[in-house]
Amino acid sequence: MLGPFPLTEEELSNEKYDNNGVYFLGGENFWGSNKIKYVGRGHLRTEIKLGLKKYSFFYYRVFPSIEGRFTKECSEYHRYGKSNNLDNKIHPARPNLSYPKCTELGCNGEPT
Repeated sequence: MLGPFPLTEEELSNEKYDNNGVYFLGGENFWGSNKIKYVGRGHLRTEIKLGLKKYSFFYYRVFPSIEGRFTKECSEYHRYGKSNNLDNKIHPARPNLSYPKCTELGCNGEPT
C-alpha cells in the first residue's frame, strides 16, 4: 500500500487516483498515532472522497482486476480487526457470485 497521504481535495485531484483499487482511511487514535478505521475498494478518487469529513489520511493501491481488489480488501479487513475495530459494519461483499465468499480460512464471508 502507498501512503499515508493527507485526505484533502487537493491531494485527490491528482490523476493517479483516477483508477480502481483498494484503500484504507484513518485518523489519529487516543495516543496521537495513525489508526486505520476503514478498508474499501472501488474507484479510488470517488470512494476516498466520501471520507473527507471523517478521516484525515489514506493509503491506496491500484488493482486492475476485480478479483485482485476483492481478495486484497478481504485480507485487509481481517488484518485490521473486522467490524470490531473498523468503521466497516459488514464483511466486504463479493463482486458477483462466482467468487469465493472470502479468502480467509474459516470465514464464511458476508452475511446472507
